[in-house]
Amino acid sequence: MHFNETPEKYYHSKKDLNLNRYEKGVYKEISNTSCYTSILSIGIWRLFGGQIARNESEKVFYKSIESGLNHIDCANGYGRPPGSAEEEFGRLLKRLSYMRDELIISSKAGYEMLPGPNGSGSSLKHLRSQIEGSLKRLKLDYVDIFYTHRYASDCSLEVVADSLKYLHDKGYFLYAGISSYPEKELNKIISLLIEREIPIGPLQYNISLMNLDYLRKCRSCYEKWGITTIAFSPLSQGIITSSYVKGEKDMKSRLFDESTTVIEPTDEGKNILNKLTNKLDTINFSLEEYAIGWLISKNFICSAVYGPRIESQILKMKRLKELINLIKDEKFIDEEREFMELKTLKEIDKWKPRSTNQAFDIIN
Repeated sequence: MHFNETPEKYYHSKKDLNLNRYEKGVYKEISNTSCYTSILSIGIWRLFGGQIARNESEKVFYKSIESGLNHIDCANGYGRPPGSAEEEFGRLLKRLSYMRDELIISSKAGYEMLPGPNGSGSSLKHLRSQIEGSLKRLKLDYVDIFYTHRYASDCSLEVVADSLKYLHDKGYFLYAGISSYPEKELNKIISLLIEREIPIGPLQYNISLMNLDYLRKCRSCYEKWGITTIAFSPLSQGIITSSYVKGEKDMKSRLFDESTTVIEPTDEGKNILNKLTNKLDTINFSLEEYAIGWLISKNFICSAVYGPRIESQILKMKRLKELINLIKDEKFIDEEREFMELKTLKEIDKWKPRSTNQAFDIIN
């Protein structure tokens, strides 16, 4: 090794991905961690776990990494059968073990995963079994972020915080993440985690141009604690896309799934999407780019999780940064007010977790 060479060129094998990939990426800090995520995160829910042929999903993954992306969003229940997405992705990670320390990898637990009264929720029993199962499937010693995936009304927040403390002390995760908690409970769990000196990473909420209900809550957490948010479903499961507006969705889209969770917009929402698409055409940006760029332009949103299924759906972060600058300079019309004034979705959330007390014969 010549001493004027950088260590990365020495330690990476010649088969490594293009080392210039980080020049293509754009990054933001996760909360107050000094850990930096790409402004795009890739979700494995649709990419792995039987949704796409394995060789095709790996191509999309490699191209995403080569685009500068460094953040992979996993969960215990992703894939069908549940867990298969992590298992399939884990086989790929084993081949990429030399890249482990470059990647931010998350997992989650809280939703239904097993039969019986302990098959979901936030008890130590359930959370420990799920994170250990995820680590086994992913073939990892730890994940970077472990989310409490949803608020479980039948589990006290003190128990949740104590459970996360136990798992963090075992070295199973670096940062605690919090997903989809109601506002009162969100503030309380944050305070409890701070008391227990558990490093807090990101929040994760369903935020898009068509679902702005959580913007104020997430902004408030950033202003009070410096905690940033990762927006999931930033394209409203494929609704805020040019292909939807133009009626060009392919049959593999989740919109056409037999048991789809996609919520189509009202007529007013469709009109706004059409108008916005026409405006974007004049500056040569897609609806997808604007939807995600608009989110990332907010200082409290550090990344957006999306799920490209084919290589052409991989977005370029430098283009997003260019659009973010236009938005911040107010050189393009901000549609936030118009969207917030309308109920653009027919429903807000079809995915409601069961209550353990309602699902099973539990005597109080």
